[in-house]
Amino acid sequence: MLLLLAGPAPLAAQEDSLARIALQEVARVGDVAQWLTRYDAVAWISSDSVIAQPDSLKSRLGPEWFVDTTAGLWHAYYGRYDRDADTYSIAFHFAGDRARNLKSSIVPVDTTRVTASARAIYNSRSRLPPAFSNAGLALNWFVRRPTPDTIEVFYLPAYQQSGVLVFGGEASYRWDATGRQLLDSTYSLAGFRGIRPDTSVELVIPAEEHEYPSVGNLFFLLSYYRSFRRILVRTRLVVTSVVVGTDGPVFVTSVREQQR
Repeated sequence: MLLLLAGPAPLAAQEDSLARIALQEVARVGDVAQWLTRYDAVAWISSDSVIAQPDSLKSRLGPEWFVDTTAGLWHAYYGRYDRDADTYSIAFHFAGDRARNLKSSIVPVDTTRVTASARAIYNSRSRLPPAFSNAGLALNWFVRRPTPDTIEVFYLPAYQQSGVLVFGGEASYRWDATGRQLLDSTYSLAGFRGIRPDTSVELVIPAEEHEYPSVGNLFFLLSYYRSFRRILVRTRLVVTSVVVGTDGPVFVTSVREQQR
């Protein structure tokens, strides 16, 4: 994804250094957020297929559903993790090279890998702060494997059934490859806020708890930039928005005036 730095020129040396760091951070975090949007598309389309299944089959579902990528294919798994037996029973499995090409799959799966992902979701959910679990909001979780030895689980506000878009909180957990040992966890909660889509509105998301936009901030930008006239994420150091380029959305980041 292309990134641009907007702002007055020229910059002093210190400001130029901050600008370079900002671009690096937005690029790094933006890559994760962009991957999560692709994950989200697979989840949306595959969940529609699950909803269409008979209730007798859907009774086999638990809350441990997730998306994975292996050998150039996207996989969506829906099933139930049994903590006592430490097993994951797959009710539905879809696979395809992209979200629109997903089909029901009966190919053998790597049960160790799949069970580890389900285990990581189960263990992460039990560690969610009460401010998240008691907020009365629909949350989405995303499972990512940044390295062969680690599993990340992100929790972000979902699209609410009421049509409200929510921002202001996110949590992430990093596990070993088995999903048993917690290596790191982070969460931020500026306060959940909701707004209905309105293309006449410029939405400013205050994120002064961060120096640079978070995964949740950039995921919201990529997911909903078409729903508003403009979205600005304002952190302590920078302001980031999205414009539409010839190849899709482009992040535009500028150093805040008081940092110049």
